[in-house]
Amino acid sequence: MVAVALLTVIIAGLLMMFNQTQRVFRGSITQTDVLEAGRATTDMLAHELEQAAATRLNVTNFLVSIPAAPLLQELPPQGANAPRTNILQAVFFVTCVNQQWYAIGYRVDPPNAGVGTLYRYYQNVPASWIPNALTNFFGAPSSTLSRVADGIIHFRVRAYDTNGYWIQGNIATNIFAQYDPPSGEFRYAFWSNALPVAVEVELGVLEPPVRERFRSLTNNMTAARNFLSERPGAVHLFRQRIPIRNVDPEAYR
Repeated sequence: MVAVALLTVIIAGLLMMFNQTQRVFRGSITQTDVLEAGRATTDMLAHELEQAAATRLNVTNFLVSIPAAPLLQELPPQGANAPRTNILQAVFFVTCVNQQWYAIGYRVDPPNAGVGTLYRYYQNVPASWIPNALTNFFGAPSSTLSRVADGIIHFRVRAYDTNGYWIQGNIATNIFAQYDPPSGEFRYAFWSNALPVAVEVELGVLEPPVRERFRSLTNNMTAARNFLSERPGAVHLFRQRIPIRNVDPEAYR
């Protein structure tokens, strides 16, 4: 009887240790997947954003929009801190390679769900046709765009001036910045010879198990967004300041 009791205790202890080890292992795999996706996405964004160029025509060179309301997440302890604001912006810009213009855009679909997939728009266009490319970027169905990353709960782009300050107003003729009170962020439009001197990209990636649970609730979007708002610990944030190479300082005078 004593031997059986001791053996039972040993087996129970081994099972608990095995379950704990398995939980830690799964958590490590999840974090590794999220970190790889986040780093690869921010590297891709940085590589393309730094090559943004100004057309010097009366067209938009760089644009940041806010297509949906933000998602707030309470940080622990509950009610002791200001909630974190997750916002899903869209960014559009142009680059020039060997006198060929390319329109590039990134947006999250669906923007009003709180979490979605980051898509990339890319098109070779004449400089004078860039307004049409901008319309196509916002109007094109996501099925026609390139999928970049899933589980994006936060995508924010901030523009900075020649002094390294966050642009929070119309500081020059060809620079437009409009404040959005719900999110605390700005919509931007740079045209003619104007570009931001640098941009800060902040990306929030939701852990896959939480993302799958969220998808099972999307038949009731209110319940789905409430589910996300209660899980700030499942979001991994990535932030990078990206200098723009082809900036004309005259645009800020």
